[in-house]
Formats: sequence, C-alpha cells, structure tokens
Amino acid sequence: MSISIFIWWVAVMLFYGYRFLITRFYDVSLFELIYYTIMPLKGGNKGPFIKELPKTISFAVAGIVIPTVLYRVLLMRYGESDVRSIMLLSAAIIIVADIAMAFVHLHVLRFWILNLKASDVYEKYYVDAKEADLIFPEKKRNLIYIFLESMESCYSSKGGGVTEYIPELTKLAMEGEDFSGAAPDTVKDSLSGESTEFIDSGEINGAFAPPGATFTTGAMVAHMAGISIDLQIRDKEEFLPGMTTIGDILAKEGYEQRFLLGSDVYFGGREPLIKQHGGYKVLDYKSAKRDGLIPEDYYLWWGFEDEKLFDFAKDELTELSKGDKPFNLTLLTVDTHFLDGCRCRLCRDEFKEPYGNVLACSSRQVEKFVEWIKQQDFYENTTIVLAGDHPTMDSRFIKRAGLRDKERKSYVSFINAPLTAQDKKREYTTLDLFPTTLSSLGVKIPGNRLGLGVDLFSGEETLYEKLGPEEFEKQFTRKSLFYRNFL
Repeated sequence: MSISIFIWWVAVMLFYGYRFLITRFYDVSLFELIYYTIMPLKGGNKGPFIKELPKTISFAVAGIVIPTVLYRVLLMRYGESDVRSIMLLSAAIIIVADIAMAFVHLHVLRFWILNLKASDVYEKYYVDAKEADLIFPEKKRNLIYIFLESMESCYSSKGGGVTEYIPELTKLAMEGEDFSGAAPDTVKDSLSGESTEFIDSGEINGAFAPPGATFTTGAMVAHMAGISIDLQIRDKEEFLPGMTTIGDILAKEGYEQRFLLGSDVYFGGREPLIKQHGGYKVLDYKSAKRDGLIPEDYYLWWGFEDEKLFDFAKDELTELSKGDKPFNLTLLTVDTHFLDGCRCRLCRDEFKEPYGNVLACSSRQVEKFVEWIKQQDFYENTTIVLAGDHPTMDSRFIKRAGLRDKERKSYVSFINAPLTAQDKKREYTTLDLFPTTLSSLGVKIPGNRLGLGVDLFSGEETLYEKLGPEEFEKQFTRKSLFYRNFL
C-alpha cells in the first residue's frame, strides 16, 4: 500500500508542477530551465514561491489523502493485489501524461531534433569586436544604459498593446529613436504639385529577443556583446572568455564604468559577466548593505526597489561627472520582474492587474530619472539607452492583458544620440543593440557589424531581416561548434 500511495503522491505533485508551469511560466523555454540548473541561483527572490507554498502543501496533502481513500474504497470490491495493480497502473498513466504534456509544452522533441544539426550562423556572420578597427570621436561621449526588467513595447497602445500601461516610456520612445521609421504623408506643394514628406508613424517599435536571450543574464550578453548565450558554457567562474562586450571595449578606451542593480549580482552568473568583461564597479544589494546605503536587515522584493536604485544612480552620476574620464553607468531595474512585480510606495491603483500598476509606476520613475539627467551639465555629451532586457515571463498577466497574440518585443529608446536613423521601420533583435549603442556614442564601425548585430543607424540588413523569423529562430536554437571552440 505504501508504495502505491507514494507513486500516486508523485503523480499528483507532477500534475501540480505542470499546472504551475503553464499558468505562471507559460513562455519559459526549455533552454531557460536548463540554464538555471547549471548556473548559481543564490540571491534569487523566493517571495513568489513562498506565496505559492500553501497551494503546494495542499496538493502534497491531497497526494496522500486521495490515494489512501481510493485504496480503501477499492478494497471493498477487489482483492489487495488487484487494488495495488490498479493504483500503480493509474498513477503510472498520470505520471506519463504529466511528463508528456510538459514535453509538448516545452517543445522538447523539436529542441532535440534541431540540435542534431549544428548552426553555421557564427561562421557566416560573426564579427569579432576584438579585431574591429573601431574609431572613437575625439571627445568621447558618456553612456547611460538602463536595462528595464521585462519591459515590452506592447505594454503601450502604440506598440501593439490593448492598454496604455506606460505612457511616459511611450513618449520617450517617440521622442528618441526606436527604429520604427516614419509613415509617408503626401502633401501639396504650391510650386511643384505633389511632394512626399515623412512624418512620425505614431507607433513605437522594439527588439525581438533571440533564443538564449529571453532571461536576464542571456539578455545582458545579447545587449552587451551581440551574441546569444549557449548551453555549452564551459566554466561557471570564467564567463565566455573569448567574448568581447561593450564593457571590454569602453574599458580599453579609458571609460569609468559602474553597474547598479537592486538585487544580488551573483544570481544567474551575472557577477562574472559584469566583472570579467569591463571591470565594472558594482553596486548591488549586498554592497548597498555593506556600505550603509540601506539598513543591514532591509529586504524588499529582490533586495531594494527601483526608487532607491535611481536615487543611488543620481549620486553615482554626480560623482562620475566630476571626473576627467568619460563614463558608462549601467542600471538593471527589478520592480517589474515576474511574478506580478513589486508594488512600492509610489505605485497607484490605476489598473485591475497588479502587474499593470507596477509597469505604470516604473514608467513614471524612468521618465523622472531621464528628466533629471537632462537638467545636468553632462547631458549634452551623453547618450541614454532605455532597453527592456527581455519579454516578461509573467504569462498570467500576458493572457489577462490580451497580449498573447501580440508581437512580443523588448522596449527600446535611444535618447540624445548624435545620429539620425533612416526613415524605415527596422526588424531587429537585442543582438543589434551592441553595435548600435557604440554607434550612438559616435563610434565608427567598419562594415556596421559587431558580434551578430548590426548598427541600426546604418542601412545594413539585420540577421532577423536577412534570415526571416523562422530560420532565425532555428539557427539560434541549434548548438554552435564555433561557440564551443572560440567563446
């Protein structure tokens, strides 16, 4: 009896796990699940899972009570050996069904089939930034790069969304450059008859996230190096030593570099990425406590909220602007992380969905921070990049907000860049933000390509435009022999 009940308990818990996966992590890929089994999870936010604990305990209890009652009921009609066989067979069917549904949901078979053949995308298109003859302007521009956690363009009604959750960010995208192009408007000219002028299209664009860049660490690699992370990581402590990031390039050019985030930098392999590629000075949750910026016992969400992050960033920028070096200040926000986001004291009750209120709050805070920067003396020589790191994993919100069938793109806006993009809408990915960011600093890039990305200010065709969505996704799902040998 005990063996039958235990196997039934396993079946019930597997069903609960699958249910939790599809309701809260619908868009999480097999790649992400594997990645986080091989990389450190220390410093992660356990809060959402603690909230789920009562349901977990309920299912665990049900996994014992249900088969026990069922066993007793069946004994009234059948012999003990028959009941044991019925229980084992039924539990086995449930377990197989659970595993099969998870396999289908995670596209395990497709993932395995695609990886039978190696990708050749690196051999064909990769440009090693170490070998590129980059030409910086005589007066080097400062960079402020803000990774906006899980921020998507479809949260805006002008980005394909149903509801306008982020009006301030929408305004910043339309005032800056998001590579949405312009819509032609035919107007009458008094001398020559008809002529065509180009006006703003009234829409905002964004970047697709390639496979391997749909979670924070992978997204950072795409944004900073123009490559997609691969499961063939050889060493957890030495993070892709053959890779060249924007941090590596700017460090070589004498930039003072700092990275601020309201969580533990150790989580998910971010620490070696940031410190080994650019030698950034890091201010994270742990260092903020150590330096007395927050109380020793302070903990909210993943560490500290974005309101504090932006305040700390102002202090850092004030200090950096007094130095004689160009600077690169990079931020990673956290309030809009799934599940449901962090409701801080600045949040309002504007929307039915809690996550919608957090998105709206983040939008207001980012605009306020950008407006502060615009009032500073260093702004004239500074490029600001606002970029969603990857699409959200909060599948419950995506479903309730009516965004499941919308184009899911990371939010993008280049502010105060000394360049003008072409008047056409670009189809691009977060890989393209690497060379584009350098270009927005006035850097000349031979061939307009770095890593697997393209400078979007140029007319060069992106890989996404060249290959098309389906082939692009296949190439970046497959393993790469080049990646294994050189990165």
